[in-house]
Amino acid sequence: MTGSTPAEGGQTKQKFPWQLIVAALAWAALGVTSLIEALSNTGSGSEADSGSVQQVQGSLGNSAATVGEKGGSLAAVLILIGIAALLLTALLLLGQGWARMALQVVGLIAVIYFAATVGWIPALIAMVAMVVGSVLLLSAKVTRYLAG
Repeated sequence: MTGSTPAEGGQTKQKFPWQLIVAALAWAALGVTSLIEALSNTGSGSEADSGSVQQVQGSLGNSAATVGEKGGSLAAVLILIGIAALLLTALLLLGQGWARMALQVVGLIAVIYFAATVGWIPALIAMVAMVVGSVLLLSAKVTRYLAG
């Protein structure tokens, strides 16, 4: 049988597909990017200047706009995305096939969240990681390996 080596008891053990390794590296890159962004907690530079904020506050009231308040929710969501991506990547490498679908959901959430809050460079990194990771997981070798 091509792609397998004999193991004890006459059973065959499949080789670890290279596509799975590259996909895992892509998903890990998404997780690490999320954690780095959470730790640096830098925005995309799209915060309004104080003059514009004062104009909006003068027209609509003080609660209509604020300057420089990002809060802890940005970092918390980024940390959750990063940890989820890394844990699901580890489960995928341990042979848990269901982690493929969960990683794709986490990847989509990361791309949307990065684009909406963090900036376009992390969003592009997440998008490339999601596409590379997802496409390589569609390989027949990976499917056979994860099926057991």
